[in-house]
Amino acid sequence: MKKSMKMTIISAAVSLFSVATGAIATLLINSFSKKDQSQDKHASKQLARAGYTFKLSPHAVMYQQAEKQSTFEKKDVEQLIEQKILFKIIAIKTIYNTDIAHIIDQSGEHHGWVNLVSDLYNIKALKQGLKSLVEVELNLMRLKDNAGKQIALKQLPQVQKEIQNLSPRNKQIGEVSLHELMHWLEYDSNINIPSLLIGKYPEE
Repeated sequence: MKKSMKMTIISAAVSLFSVATGAIATLLINSFSKKDQSQDKHASKQLARAGYTFKLSPHAVMYQQAEKQSTFEKKDVEQLIEQKILFKIIAIKTIYNTDIAHIIDQSGEHHGWVNLVSDLYNIKALKQGLKSLVEVELNLMRLKDNAGKQIALKQLPQVQKEIQNLSPRNKQIGEVSLHELMHWLEYDSNINIPSLLIGKYPEE
């Protein structure tokens, strides 16, 4: 076989390999993208149901767009923090492995994007009647992180027992939180953190 023919065959093989690997890479990216979008959609609905129960954390940074191109003035955000404005989460996006929440206040005047994990907290978690449940749920999540899902599942009866001891009003909150905790155990991502525990987990 002549050298030129060998080179042609090799070149064709390389081209086919490149096309094939490129197609596989595109397929994987699209697959992950669809999975992220599905998870974002579920998380958005879950957190929206919590209503206006979120406040900005002391050092929160608020962005005008999810892509973090520009922020609101620090003094304006600090004013929202000082006034203890309540926000609702209306959407979640995962961008560059960061979970971003779109929030809006009851007046509709103040809205923007913040880091779901570091910039918000749920005021219900501060209720005296729910503190014990919050701690039990956090213990289970720590156990999942340190020892795995199967070990953590053994602690679910403790969470259920804690819920049974709550007042009727708090019991409803606890049951919702348990349902969300089960979803987090299944999918284990920050966007699936129970809404009650936003601002509590992951711990620093």
